[in-house]
Amino acid sequence: MTIDKLEPREKILLAITLILAITFVFHTYIYQPKVEEAESLNEELATQLNDLEREVALLSEKKRLEARYENITEQLEEKSAAYLDQEEPDDILLTLNQLIVDKNLDLLNMQPGNIVEDDIYNIYPVSLSLEGSYEEILAYVIAIEELDSLIIIEQLEIEAVGDSLIKLAVAIDLEAYLLADESGDLR
Repeated sequence: MTIDKLEPREKILLAITLILAITFVFHTYIYQPKVEEAESLNEELATQLNDLEREVALLSEKKRLEARYENITEQLEEKSAAYLDQEEPDDILLTLNQLIVDKNLDLLNMQPGNIVEDDIYNIYPVSLSLEGSYEEILAYVIAIEELDSLIIIEQLEIEAVGDSLIKLAVAIDLEAYLLADESGDLR
């Protein structure tokens, strides 16, 4: 059977059948796999874009956190300068004694206490007994307050020495604050 022997109606049906078969083969084996591959690539691209957006957000958050960390570190360094270092418990006694000499006061007694441990800092108490004029005592107290170290005067008692109103006795209880590291050691 050759195509020439077919009737025109049969030729048209055969052409339509061939066109449908070629279209089916093209659609099933060529077009549809490409469409599925394109959809898969689009999904992969969308996933990668979401990952990229998330990473960009994390990167901007990281930069913000790094800037905040730097700011907090600077603040910590500024504030930790107000605390005494581990070597300074003895140095603070020398500093207080030098202030006594500089302000022309008489030292009657200097009694350092035991260091009291706390979470963040340790407290170094010191009790002083001095004699001098009102101006000298006031200058000494102001000098303590102006020190770079964090020292708090907890109690200050002033009384006249004998019948003299010029010479006064003063009892001072103060606390110096020392930073403690994580192991509990002073630093």
